[in-house]
Order: sequence, then C-alpha cells, then structure tokens
Amino acid sequence: MECGLKLGKFGSASFSEFCLSLSNPTQLTLFQVEPLRGVGIVEITLPLGLTMSDRLLGGKGRVTNSERSLTEIEETLLEDAMQIIVTEWTQLLEGEQTVLRPQIIGHETSGRFLQTSSPDAVFVVTKVEVTLGELTEQLQIGIPFSMIEAMVKRMQVARQSGEDVLPKKVQWRAPYAGILVPITAEWKVREISLEDVLAMREGDVIQLPRELVSQTRVRLSNTEEFVGTVGMQNGHVAVQLGQRALKD
Repeated sequence: MECGLKLGKFGSASFSEFCLSLSNPTQLTLFQVEPLRGVGIVEITLPLGLTMSDRLLGGKGRVTNSERSLTEIEETLLEDAMQIIVTEWTQLLEGEQTVLRPQIIGHETSGRFLQTSSPDAVFVVTKVEVTLGELTEQLQIGIPFSMIEAMVKRMQVARQSGEDVLPKKVQWRAPYAGILVPITAEWKVREISLEDVLAMREGDVIQLPRELVSQTRVRLSNTEEFVGTVGMQNGHVAVQLGQRALKD
C-alpha cells in the first residue's frame, strides 16, 4: 500500500501544551533512548493505527469502525512499526562515537494522565500528515529537549570551532531489499470527449502518434520519475530511461 508523509508542523511546546494537543482517545507509544535522558512520545490517531494493524494482519487497510481501541495483538504489531520509526529517528542523531539504543517502554490511549515530564518541560514537536491508501491522518512525535540537549550543544561547539557538521549518510539496510516498488510505463495519448468514451467498443483502434515512442512516462510507486524511449531488447519490451520527469 502506498504511504505518503508530509511535514505539517515543527516547533516547541511545553509538556502540558503537548499533552493537550493529543487526540482523545488515541494511540501513544512511549520510548527511551539509551544513554539519552527523558521519555519520548509517538502519537498516531486511532484510524491510522487500526489501518496499519489491519494491513500488518493481511487485510486491505480499510477500517469500518475507527472508534474502538486496539486489541493486544494489534498493539503488539504496531509496536514493531513504532520501533522502526524510533530507530530511524535515532540514526539521525548518532555520531561516529555515539551509539544510541532506542527501546519501547509502554503504551497509552490518552495524554491526560501522562507524567513522563514536568508540565513546564520543553518539548520539540513534529507533526506529520500520513496518507495510507485512501486514509489521511496525523502522526506526532514529542521529544523532551533534555533528550537532545547534549547533541545540540555538541553541534554548537563544532560550529564555533569552525568544524563542518555533516549530516549522517543514510545507510542501506538489508530489510529494504525485500520492499517491492511497482514500475509502470505509460503514454498520454490525447484527450477525448465523454461522448466518445461511451461510444468505445471492443475492437476499436486508437491511433498513437509516432513521437509517443520517445515520450514514455515511467512511474515508480505511482510517482512519475523518468521520460524514456520504448523499444525491444533481447525479445522483451523495454524502456530506455532518458531524462528526469519535470515536477509540477
């Protein structure tokens, strides 16, 4: 299932303000990162949590009752997904001599009674709009500043000393090799009227302009990425990638 992420908001808030911004009920995952201080929180709305767990159980990712809480089995499956999110986030903070070990420590369904930080503690909050199939919901990550304070100071010292703080390169991970990405080659022939569409029958011939051969649009996971030329290679229909597709 296609999954899209879009950054909605990034900023800071007090712990009490962060708790008030959480949905109720919702699905909260609490985590710690050794050797950092503090407890981080990942929130996904119930519709998103139920959709993700349904897909992990082999379903189509379409939930009819989005108001119920997650079962223990669904919560356990979702914990694996949250572990991946937290692990990927900690990879951005690791340095050459810093090894971080994230760990899920609990789950909650409401932020009203959370006591993982003092009410006036500063939190760094990231809100992400998640599109999963036909569903669009919110994922929110709250990180106490105490957890990343040492990292921020280290970067400030590096800047003051004139050292370049290079972003950590994304490393290839073995599980990525099993992710299937659909590839589609297509042409935009021309536009016709709705009346002509209704009149189409089996056996009708649609003429294609010759120049379409070199205007093949190649989509990766439903996103247009390349323009190429279609042809034959070793007895198979093939597309030679030409240039990157222009983004709107």
